[in-house]
Amino acid sequence: MKESKLYQTIKKDFKAAGFTFNEYNFDLKPAWRFAYYNPARKPKKGEVLFRTDNPTMYLIIGFSAVFFVISLLYGEFKVAYEVAVITAIIALVAQLIMKQYDLDRSKSLIISREGISTDDKHYRWEDYELAYIAAIYISNRQKHAQLIFIQNDEPVVYIDISHWDISRIATVIRDYQPPRFKQGLL
Repeated sequence: MKESKLYQTIKKDFKAAGFTFNEYNFDLKPAWRFAYYNPARKPKKGEVLFRTDNPTMYLIIGFSAVFFVISLLYGEFKVAYEVAVITAIIALVAQLIMKQYDLDRSKSLIISREGISTDDKHYRWEDYELAYIAAIYISNRQKHAQLIFIQNDEPVVYIDISHWDISRIATVIRDYQPPRFKQGLL
């Protein structure tokens, strides 16, 4: 099977970015082809938000919960109360520091009728011809995935979507993308 120029360019870009794969664990298709059968749930606002969590907060709360339970098991109710208060203060201070110094590693992706927004950029549907998703799988599990916007048969924007279920993202894209996007095939 002969590969298209676009397919070859995207594979080359992935390899240049340091990803290792072969023809069996690399998948590239128009974004809507990864979609689930049923339509996506659309909130009243008309935007669908995908967000990752900040693991630092889970670590702080997890360690504190362990100390809280140990204190309760030993009958140290005063210590348990102190642990709960100190945890709340530490979590609040950690959150403020992360926001102040831009250390918050959570990511968001918003898909709407106008386009797609990441934490720092907005991509309008009308500025691109097609949307593709490229995914690398290891042992049948998604390892890395990129949403790729195409203009003039060239990939121009790569958005990392590895943190989310690509079928959920593709379902929303299918429901919001312009009709001309469904005409794009490799």
